[in-house]
Amino acid sequence: MNLKEKIKKKEVQILDWWNKSYKEKISLVDDEYSTYDFESDNLIIEVKHRFKAYSTKMVETMKLSVNYQKSQLMNKTFIYIVVDENGLTLFNITKNINKIIKLPELNKLMEHTHYYSDTKIMKLHRNLPKNLSALWEVKYD
Repeated sequence: MNLKEKIKKKEVQILDWWNKSYKEKISLVDDEYSTYDFESDNLIIEVKHRFKAYSTKMVETMKLSVNYQKSQLMNKTFIYIVVDENGLTLFNITKNINKIIKLPELNKLMEHTHYYSDTKIMKLHRNLPKNLSALWEVKYD
């Protein structure tokens, strides 16, 4: 199973977990180039898959800004989920945006393989602490 297939499998697991856990049912976004993965009448949800767990969860500044703006324009709540080896961590970005934007912004060399080439580029990001999460490293499968 290649990486794309593994991510799709995890997305189905997250979708199933969410729809069993919450009243607000979500569905996968049809557009594979969308900046977020799931949506409902009231939510947009971006899922980031990390291969290693850290004491904070990283959010890229560009994704944070774009999805936060989209959520406002659609009058929806922006939820950010990080999945790593320890489980699923959930952040309500809309609720915590004023705290999040006060966190230090860092620059990190990261892989960028989505659209253009398999290169490494510097990406701005913030590290989200546990105290801003709604759920921290829960099992979802």
